Amino acid sequence: MTREELTSDGVIEVQEIVDKATKSLYDKGLHALERAPISDGIQFIRNLQQESGGFSLMPDHEATPLMTGYALLAMGEVGIEISDPAPSAASKYLAAIQLSSGGFGYFVDSGPSLGPTAIIAQALKSLGAPLSNPILKGCQRYLASNLKEGMWRETFSMDGESDSAAEIALTSMCVSALGDALLSTQRQEIIDQLVASRNHDGGWGWSAEHDSDVDHTALSLMALVELSQGEDTISPDLRVALEQGRAFLLSCQQDDGGFSQRSGRGQPSTIDRSGFAVYALAKMGSPTEDPIRRAAGFFLRVQNSDGGWGDNLGSASDLDSTVFVLQALMSAGERIITIHEVEESLAGLKSEIVEVFQEKVCCIADERDDLTKELKESERMVRILQAAVGAIVTVAALLLGIG
Repeated sequence: MTREELTSDGVIEVQEIVDKATKSLYDKGLHALERAPISDGIQFIRNLQQESGGFSLMPDHEATPLMTGYALLAMGEVGIEISDPAPSAASKYLAAIQLSSGGFGYFVDSGPSLGPTAIIAQALKSLGAPLSNPILKGCQRYLASNLKEGMWRETFSMDGESDSAAEIALTSMCVSALGDALLSTQRQEIIDQLVASRNHDGGWGWSAEHDSDVDHTALSLMALVELSQGEDTISPDLRVALEQGRAFLLSCQQDDGGFSQRSGRGQPSTIDRSGFAVYALAKMGSPTEDPIRRAAGFFLRVQNSDGGWGDNLGSASDLDSTVFVLQALMSAGERIITIHEVEESLAGLKSEIVEVFQEKVCCIADERDDLTKELKESERMVRILQAAVGAIVTVAALLLGIG
């Protein structure tokens, strides 16, 4: 019997036992809304819903399309469906104020803008709304009509910046909102524009003329990751842009685990920027796992007593800051709730069991195989001896008969 024959059944049995234990741990794992920090954050957001169905930035503020989009985005991230009473009421609010162009303004009485329209489209997608959803269809139609030369340029500015100043942030938001609706040629053109617009330090700024910062670098990386999904190969230029962009983000992480707006240690961490950074790093994969863990600890330490988060340390909670943190925590969820760590431990246990099984039991198998060979050799020698004795007896008999 070979080593493989002896161990195959046992190894399969061990794997089945550990796989069953892993499934049991996942079944017992807490749903996102049962984790206190996330549940408290969602409850803070729910409390900001107005009678109209829309959501406001803070208590006693008016509901706006943008804040409603952010609220729905957070709910979708934690697994709430569009049929839930809160998203359902918000959808009715949005349907009533959507403009004929399909877009939404920053405020109920303002003209269409790309920012709030893109956030609302992302939110509906995260809630599981079908592509036939009339609000989503209108949003995507408006966004697609404003794509020019691989970038989006806002037609409305709240802070006096030029029309082209918000290109990078808007492009990232619109990419997420449109997703698979973008043609392959459009996707490549956007990638080329984003890669070409990064700064020498590997990061991105408000636009090509601005210094690199965390939020625009994070938004650019998220867009590039989404645009490159499903591609068989990544171009060398894109690979370099992703690596350098990630390095820039990590250069902004502070000793407390949070992220500052600019590169370099010793700067104050900001909650909003930390949310953007962690969300982007988590989307890029496991090489940044330790920084993500540290940032998760930062978020949990600075959560306000009402369940929300503010722009900066000590700031009053507001809706969009809370959404940015919840997105970050959900994207890094397995790294926070330790189920992933337990799974890794079980995987290690499986490997150890198999190794022990092979080393110990197969050793016995080898010994048994050696013993079997020795027995077979002994049996052969006995047969030879028996044949020799028989021959001697026969010869003796013949000799005696002759005598």
